[in-house]
Amino acid sequence: MGWKNRIKQAVVDVEGVRVGVEGPPEFRWSDGTLPVTISLFGGGEQDQMVTQVEVKVEQVSDETMFLYTLPVRQPVPVGQTIRATIQVPLVLDDRPIDAAELDQVPGFMKALIRRVAMGKVGFTGPCSLKVMTTYENNRRPGAAKAKIEAVG
Repeated sequence: MGWKNRIKQAVVDVEGVRVGVEGPPEFRWSDGTLPVTISLFGGGEQDQMVTQVEVKVEQVSDETMFLYTLPVRQPVPVGQTIRATIQVPLVLDDRPIDAAELDQVPGFMKALIRRVAMGKVGFTGPCSLKVMTTYENNRRPGAAKAKIEAVG
């Protein structure tokens, strides 16, 4: 592969999907779920397929974290924005999702296969809300973060 093709591939990877994330300014672990709004904007020259979304709540002071992984199949067409809110369960749980729970999943995530949550729950204080997306035909993940606070 010549140097022009390598540069072109790097630019395509960089111009993939732009990711945005929003969450409430504060949350309580006892709420049971954390509403996380994810925006995906299709840039570059070709459509992308999001295959996984990771949501991480990380305590700023000591890097204690809670991680929720959600496999998806979400197309992101060039020039379009996809926006959805996920209710992230605030429990450590790696059970497969049963069919009744799929009715609670937002429309664009109906291809949900399983969920995985790991880390620690119950920490308080300033946190970083991070989202990372993985794509089918792109080696570089997308990422975004916001500041939130765990208050109890």
